[in-house]
Amino acid sequence: TNNTLTCMEDGLWSFPEALCELRCPVPPPVPNAVLQTKRCNETGLKVGTLCKYKCKPGYHVANKPKRRAFKRQCTEDGRWLEGSCEPVTCPPPPSVFHGMYQCTDGFKFDSTCWIDCNRANNTLRQPPCKQGLSTNVIRCRKDGNWTGSFRLCPQLKGQCSLPQNLHPSIRVSCKKGHGI
Repeated sequence: TNNTLTCMEDGLWSFPEALCELRCPVPPPVPNAVLQTKRCNETGLKVGTLCKYKCKPGYHVANKPKRRAFKRQCTEDGRWLEGSCEPVTCPPPPSVFHGMYQCTDGFKFDSTCWIDCNRANNTLRQPPCKQGLSTNVIRCRKDGNWTGSFRLCPQLKGQCSLPQNLHPSIRVSCKKGHGI
């Protein structure tokens, strides 16, 4: 084949008989996602090729909590547009429990959180082995909800003495689960 360019009489370049076409390699794997487009497992994909991915259970498209699927495209420079999956997160437990629980991985999918009612100072760093009456354990599910809810430890329900010098018209009330 002729791979020489010649300046023609009309001021334009001649074209060689063969042109090189840029192709993309197999796209790199995406953590916590499964490639859905089978042909994307082959090398030499044309520019513009779209490859569909689906996030694994417990994960969603980054910055789009409602979406589980995304596409990556082969660009003109032979690279793939980025795409990623991030873990589903559960909402924090109610504020009444703040400072009382430990979690294995924050509020992310499959993280376990617990309150050990047997340890007053709550210094335990690993989830308890046995889930007895004195232990509250919840786990973040793939749907973004906890497997249950914490219960107040019996020994944390204390009795407070009444405030001093109460005026006859004062009204005292407590949030649900709290008492005077």
